[in-house]
Amino acid sequence: RSAVPELDVTAILALNGDAATGGSVYAAQPCATCHALNGRGGAVGPTMESVLAKSDRAALIRNMISPISPVMPPAAQLGLSEQDVADIAAYLDRLR
Repeated sequence: RSAVPELDVTAILALNGDAATGGSVYAAQPCATCHALNGRGGAVGPTMESVLAKSDRAALIRNMISPISPVMPPAAQLGLSEQDVADIAAYLDRLR
C-alpha cells in the first residue's frame, strides 16, 4: 500500500482556486454525507454554514488536510490534490 501524499497549506493558499470546479469536486466527495449545506446532507458533522462562520480560509484548508475529527477523512486520503483543495475552498468561500 502506497503512502498518502502530504498536502501543504501554504502551497494551497498560494493557488488560485476555481469556485465552479470546486463545486463539482465538493459534490463528488463524501463531504455532504456528514456536513449539511443549505439544509441538504448529513448531520454527523457541523453544517457547512457553521464551519464557514467560524473558519477563515486557512483554517478551512487545514481542517480539510488534517481534520480535527477522527471520523473525517483527510483530503489526501480521498485522493484530492492541492489544486482540488484550493478549488473546494474557493467554492466554499463563495458561499460565505
